[in-house]
Amino acid sequence: HDALRLLRAIRFRAQIDGQYHPETFEALHKKAKNIEVLSGTRRFNELEKMLMGPHPNRAFEDLWETDVIEHLIPELHACKGIAQPGTMHEEGDVWDHTLDVISKFTEDHEADVRWAALLHDIGKPKTFSIEADRIHFNEHAPVGGDMSKEVLDRLQCTSKRRDKIAWLISHHMTMSTYGEIDDKRKAHWYFHPWFIELLQLFWLDAAGTQPTCFDLYESIIKDYNQFLDAHPRPKKPLLSGEEVMEILGIESGEKVGEYLEKLNKAQIGGKIKLKKEAIEYLKSIKGR
Repeated sequence: HDALRLLRAIRFRAQIDGQYHPETFEALHKKAKNIEVLSGTRRFNELEKMLMGPHPNRAFEDLWETDVIEHLIPELHACKGIAQPGTMHEEGDVWDHTLDVISKFTEDHEADVRWAALLHDIGKPKTFSIEADRIHFNEHAPVGGDMSKEVLDRLQCTSKRRDKIAWLISHHMTMSTYGEIDDKRKAHWYFHPWFIELLQLFWLDAAGTQPTCFDLYESIIKDYNQFLDAHPRPKKPLLSGEEVMEILGIESGEKVGEYLEKLNKAQIGGKIKLKKEAIEYLKSIKGR
């Protein structure tokens, strides 16, 4: 209970925009390691309440200042001090950027998008390199996506939510190359059930970057609306997740989502139009 009170003290302070009593702050710092005794579920729930609160950036600043973050999400703790290209990120290092991003939440941003925003750059410390006197983070998005699954598993997040959050993180850099893709590829992205959330994450990433520029985001929105006008959205999926599990004899998990995505691509591309065709196609790709 003492450990839970530590997290709640930080959450309430951020929620009311108040101040700590000096003894309270000292206690938070001294007992930071006690957080580890809490179940993953309780840690997840408290962190989510912070993310959904009015001042999430202040809550996470306090988690850093009290050393609690090191025992909650060490992958985030590692972001402090990781430099970024100064011309593209005047806001500071990866941790500073993350705080700026989560300070931009609006009522439109639901919990999964907020988690993705919090963890979107945790792959940067592992992928940091300097080439030709320039900082690079090659493949930090997919690396971060894989890392986020480990984080969320520790926090006992549901597999359904974990997979969605990880997908958003893994693909958050995709929009930067949207101008290079053809209509068939655009259909894959624009009709994806999580595309709107991906676009929201892209906006948050831009909003938390200095200097801020929304030109690419606005171009994508314009193209997205024009594309939907010219290409009617496909009908609902031909098979449900439960049907995929029954047909292939597999259990709930990441593989089900992968098969559903392959079915979605095939439906958008016109390869399958009927449920019977979807079943045959699913059997043909089993194990791939």
